[in-house]
Amino acid sequence: MKYVAPLLIVLAGFGLASPAIAQIGIGIGVWGGDDDGFDIFNTPRRQLIETGQCPRCHLRHVQLPEANLPYADLTAARLQEANLSGSNLRNASFRQARMENINLENADLQGASFRNADLEDANLQGANMRSVYLAGANLAGANLSGADLSLVNLETASFCQTTMPDDSIRNDDCESE
Repeated sequence: MKYVAPLLIVLAGFGLASPAIAQIGIGIGVWGGDDDGFDIFNTPRRQLIETGQCPRCHLRHVQLPEANLPYADLTAARLQEANLSGSNLRNASFRQARMENINLENADLQGASFRNADLEDANLQGANMRSVYLAGANLAGANLSGADLSLVNLETASFCQTTMPDDSIRNDDCESE
């Protein structure tokens, strides 16, 4: 709602403000796109949906469950606390993305690249992660319970309090105190 009043003021200056315009402004408000979570026009979200390309976009808190975004480019995007559960993200690029607390439960991530991505505390339960690229990825606190990690090289990923597909906990990279 924080953008509705300024928008109406600008439109009023051009003689365009009306109750109908106000309703349109309120109706298109969506979650995701700024740190407060509410953005009327949400250009990065719309860009991602329409083009599948949104490198370096700020999509914190974005809600896109069951989205169909194969081959999406989200390189260096900010996706903290986003919800992409059940989404088709096959062969997507999340290289160097910030994805702390993201929900990717039951997402199809086959062939995606998470090189140097921060997936701390991510929910990846039941995700199809077959052939994903995880070199340098931070998986501290992530939940991979039931995820398919077939054909995945985990040697250079970081693990601390990470729940693995078999529900075991992996602590290879926890800092000792």
